[in-house]
Amino acid sequence: TTEIYTLSLHDALPIFRESLRIVESVRSQVITDKLRTSFFASKRAYYELLVSLLSQLENKTDALEASDWSRARGLLDLLAEGKVRTEVPLDLQKRDVELRSRLSWLQDQLGKKSAQDVKAQAALQAQMDQVQDAMAQLAGEIRERDQHYAQVRYPTPLHAGQIQALVDERTALLHYFVGEDASFLFVVTRKGLELHRLPGASSLADQVSRLRNLIQARGPRSLPRFQETAAALYATLLGPAAPSLAGKTRLLIAPDGPLYLLPFEALLTANRGSSYVDLPYLLRRFAISYIPSASVLADLRKHRFTGNSEKSFLAFADPSYGGTAMAAQRGPAGSGGGLAPLPASGEEVERIAALYPGKSLLYLGSTATKKNVEQSLYLRTTPRVHFALHGTVDAVRPELSGLELADGRLQVFDIFNLKLNADLLTLSACQTAMGKEVRGEGMIGLTRAFLYAGARSIVVSLWPVADRSTSDLMYDTYRHLGAGKVEALRQAKLAMASSPRYAEPYYWAPFILSGDPR
Repeated sequence: TTEIYTLSLHDALPIFRESLRIVESVRSQVITDKLRTSFFASKRAYYELLVSLLSQLENKTDALEASDWSRARGLLDLLAEGKVRTEVPLDLQKRDVELRSRLSWLQDQLGKKSAQDVKAQAALQAQMDQVQDAMAQLAGEIRERDQHYAQVRYPTPLHAGQIQALVDERTALLHYFVGEDASFLFVVTRKGLELHRLPGASSLADQVSRLRNLIQARGPRSLPRFQETAAALYATLLGPAAPSLAGKTRLLIAPDGPLYLLPFEALLTANRGSSYVDLPYLLRRFAISYIPSASVLADLRKHRFTGNSEKSFLAFADPSYGGTAMAAQRGPAGSGGGLAPLPASGEEVERIAALYPGKSLLYLGSTATKKNVEQSLYLRTTPRVHFALHGTVDAVRPELSGLELADGRLQVFDIFNLKLNADLLTLSACQTAMGKEVRGEGMIGLTRAFLYAGARSIVVSLWPVADRSTSDLMYDTYRHLGAGKVEALRQAKLAMASSPRYAEPYYWAPFILSGDPR
């Protein structure tokens, strides 16, 4: 490090590039996704230094490429591998089923232990670690025996010109790179590329956390502070880009760090308005969607929906749970044990199904099971797949996050084994956009798993959502799908934001569209 600081910026550049060449070479030899992701996260600082160096040299093009190369590389690898998956040999399939069943049983046992039974919990946790290690080893064996899998080449991230080609005349890509000391905003349009310096990670994290807390606090008492915070965050994150956004109607946002937790639609373009109904939300100006990286978006666009399904809408909703009292939110079980029914979720999918007469298939109540998800032939051919139920997020062990069905949890490792061909997959449940944040990779959780399984775009949520308002939002979204996915979600949100009953961002802002918005 001392030697680098004695060099000129131009002299230091080749040293950084050689360091990253070595990082990429080592990374390509790591077998499992988990190890690749953790290895790359540990090297994020190299990319941070390079982006900072290139920005000081005012080399916007190379800085953008370095930033895109630094993010979602594990997901990009997974998408490539998922597209060449072949049938796994029967003996390995059997071992996979046994290990997943064992892990599900252990997790169920862990949930039954009281918090005071520390020794029993630790023993079960140790057994779960052993099973997960065995699953990682099995994945390596599958790579070795499946020739197609073994021959997969790691995809190459995009160059600046290719990133620029992803946007049309009406769209701007806001690509954020969050660093410890400073962050950067790349504004990509058909006309060119801009680079703006922003505050570092700590400052942005504080502002995002404050805004989220105010949104979830709700009520008129929170309004003044919400207005002030949402307007200030808009000025920080989008203010520098304002001239370039003139005439644009769509924003494609590639967040980073704490910005993964931010619903940009709820930012305010000015600090004015007397109630939640008349606030100048960013939502009113733009249709907004999110991507893990430009390279991931390009990969998703290579494989548009080509199915010829007899069904247009497939849904799993209102599973038969063990609870009795109706649930107000679509989140995990409370201390009373057993998940509470979600009657609005059943009504939600029945209303949506009416939009596709004769072309819908619903699994409700006792048929909304994990078994029916995994065995459904329609899952591979239906363009619109919908889950309306309780969701559970495990931020420490994201592979154990999942969707709660009548016969158990459909976990991340189960989703990786599904085969989808969905143009739009909707997770109408609590916090489905959440997971474990990994530097340079974003949220490791349900979104990543469903993209790997074959979804082109996903509607997910950023916090616990209300049962009734969510039902209305989802129906309205599907009703407007003729206008396109991102515009349909925007129209549904605008209707809520203009309604006195649901105008607060708590109700409409948690749901975002991630993936290919087209």
